[in-house]
Formats: sequence, C-alpha cells, structure tokens
Amino acid sequence: MARPRKPIKNESKEGVTGKVRISCPANNFKRGKRSLRTDNPDLIDQIEKDLTILRDCNILEIELAPADMNSLSKIVWFGNDIEVTTPVFAKSNRDVTKNYDEETFKKLSNYEDLKYRHSRIIEENAAIVQANSKLTTDLLTLQKKYDALSRSLEAQRIAAIESCPDWDECIVLYAKHASETKDLKRYISLVNKFRDRFSHLKTPAEATRNDFIDFLDEYKTSGKKPPKDPAAKWNTGKRNLSPFFKWSSKRYKFTDVFPDSSDNKKEKVREKIFHSKAEINAMLDRLDLRWRAHLSCMCLLGISAHEVRGLPSNALYQEEGQWMIHVRGFKAESRERRLKVPADLLKILQKYEASGFIGKNYFFPAIHGDQEQWTVGTFSKYITGFTRYGKKVEGQKRKTWEVEGQIPKGWSCLSLRKTFASLWLRAKHGRTYVDLAAILGNDPKTAYQWYAEIKGSEVDTEL
Repeated sequence: MARPRKPIKNESKEGVTGKVRISCPANNFKRGKRSLRTDNPDLIDQIEKDLTILRDCNILEIELAPADMNSLSKIVWFGNDIEVTTPVFAKSNRDVTKNYDEETFKKLSNYEDLKYRHSRIIEENAAIVQANSKLTTDLLTLQKKYDALSRSLEAQRIAAIESCPDWDECIVLYAKHASETKDLKRYISLVNKFRDRFSHLKTPAEATRNDFIDFLDEYKTSGKKPPKDPAAKWNTGKRNLSPFFKWSSKRYKFTDVFPDSSDNKKEKVREKIFHSKAEINAMLDRLDLRWRAHLSCMCLLGISAHEVRGLPSNALYQEEGQWMIHVRGFKAESRERRLKVPADLLKILQKYEASGFIGKNYFFPAIHGDQEQWTVGTFSKYITGFTRYGKKVEGQKRKTWEVEGQIPKGWSCLSLRKTFASLWLRAKHGRTYVDLAAILGNDPKTAYQWYAEIKGSEVDTEL
C-alpha cells in the first residue's frame, strides 16, 4: 500500500508573505517555490489545505476545482492568467480573500448553484480518482504481461528471426569464422542437408528442437548401407551440426534449442560379441609365453587391459593353499580386488614366473619401449595390430607397412573380457550377474549392459 503524502506546508517565517515548494500547472510541473500572496496566518492555513487537496486529487483544470476554494489557492496552483470567479456580496465591499464561514456563504445570491456545482465536482473527482486507480492497476498488469512475453522463448525467436540473415549468408559468415576448423567441410555439408530437409525455414533462427531430432532420426538410418550402430550415427550427426547452430545462436542472440547431451540416444545397442572356448584356446596356443600370459588374464579371468598393465610384481601369491591374484588398475581404486586363479591360468602364470619375465615393479613389464610399464597406446596397438609409417621424404610417397597383432582381426581387448564374462555365466547353472560383477569389479547393471547378456533360451529350467 502506498505511503500517504505529506500535506503542503508554508516555508516562510511568521509575519512574512507565505511561500510553498510545489509542482503544479503554474510552473509547468517543475518543482519550485510559489508565493501565497498573503501573510495572514489563517489564510495561509486555508491555502495550504486547498493546495494539498488540488495536489492529491490531481486537479489540473480550473473548472474541476471546488467552487468554495479560496481564490488565492487557485491563483497559486493554476497561475495568474486565469479568470477566478469570486463570490460577490450584494451590499458589501469586504475583502473577497477573507476566509468566510458557512453562514456568510449562505447569504450569497448564487449559494444553491455553488453548492450543487461543488457536490458535482466532488462526485466527478471521486469517479476520476477511482477510474485512474483502476487504469493504473490495469497498466501495471499489462506491463507485467509484456515483460513476461518479451522474455519468453517465442518472443526471442521472433526477434531473432527478424534480425537473422538467410541460410546462405549465415553459412558464408560461419565459414569465414571457422576457416581453420579441421572438419569445416563436413560440418557445412550436414548443415546444407538440414536446410534442404526443412526448406520452409528461411533462417537458422526458425529451427526448433523437434526439427533437429526429426532430422537426426532420419539421418541415423541414411546412406547406401544401413549403419551398424544407428545410435552412434545419431550422436555423430548431432556433434557435427552443433558448431554451426551454437555459433549462429550466439551471434544473432536467439536461444539455442539444439539438443544437449541429455538428448543422446540412450537406446544405443551394444552388441556383446564374444568368442568360443575353442577359438580362445587356438589363439593362446599360437602365442609365445609372454603374450600368452598377458592375454590369458583377459580371456580366462576377465581382467581389463589397463588392469593387466598395472598388475604389481607380487600380484600372484598363495593364501591358505589357494592361489590368488591382486588386481589393481589405474582408473578407479574401487575396482581393486583379489581373485582366485583358475587352474588353466595358474599353469600359464607359473610357467611365466619361472621364466624370469616378471619386472621389478610390474608383473607384466613392457615388451616394447624404453619404460618398464606399458603405455596405453603401445599396449593396445601391439595386441590388435597397427600400421607403421616410414620417414617422410620430399617428393616420394610415404612408406607404410602393417604390424600384425597378437589376436585375430576384429577382436579387441574388450571382446576378450566379454568372452570371459559370457562363457563364465553360461558355464554352470545358478551363476548370477552379482557374482560376475564381483569378478569384473563392476556393479551388476554394468556387467549386464556391457559384458554379458544371457537369453532365456540358454537358461537351464530344470529344478
């Protein structure tokens, strides 16, 4: 609720012509001093009250002022150039600026007319004040609605559409902006496909979130051959479209409605490829002892590649007649665990240990390189195979040759771990994902999603 305004007060000393500081029609509403033109204390009090009424009721026209208001009050408020109708006595020359009482006014010849006009002015003034209050309330409501609408996504899109140039100009400007980007051609090629798909959109600012998702859903299955992993292609398309639309939204100040990371395709199908036991044995038999020991830990016990690299030199030990292996990887301390060594793996590891291949700090020191520990890239590429490049010679084609890996083409370190998980789960009736997760160092949900999925047709239903 608004605080009531203070009444207008005389700022002059007693016995001196009164002055007040007001903003009124007489001074074009510029706050300043106005003379009251009298030093009579009683008359000054009356003028103060009149001016307060004129100010609070916002009376800006002389016709709306109360008829019984003192003439000096009207002159102070409206100025000197107005015609002020003053009461006239039939048989008296008394000063008209005197503050008459009610009995005196009843003697006026036009008393009834003045009384009626006064009552009408008060009624009209009250109606105006009420209407003004309602209009002010409505104005504030409309202002709030306007502010809310101007901040809305749709309003921003409309403003951006008006300021954003067409596709061709945007693509040219983006090409200049990202001229040093390695994959610029691929990005622009996909933007052109998007523009052709939604030809009714005149500018990038008109694209909606649903347009992007519809385009990517179509893109993931496009091509001459159906993609092996449509969800991966969906995410790749989103990644290649993103730079252009993020740049344009920032440059032309419209809200970026491009799908974020939460819109990645969660239904990505992870095919759980695993190999048969015969294939694993055949692969291990053709390897030398050092590589056989490395890979046996992966496919016979499910130890991951980074955990194989990190096995300490004293990883293999005996406890209460049971051979154990201490697994400690580099990714997470929570995956550190001690596992029982199966008989087939134990034979290989004991032969490896007897041959003196164990390093000072690591159970499997690097076969290639100057460091004792395997590096990430070196370990995996020597397992799967890689292309070696010769030195660059000016004017000649660079020589390349293939280095054969230790496992067949199409296999990987991850497929060896999945092979162990899948074969172990199917080997005996009653094994669960909880048991498998304890061996792999993961939670049961991860073990199911990534490493092994058993079908209902494979489960023994005998009680």
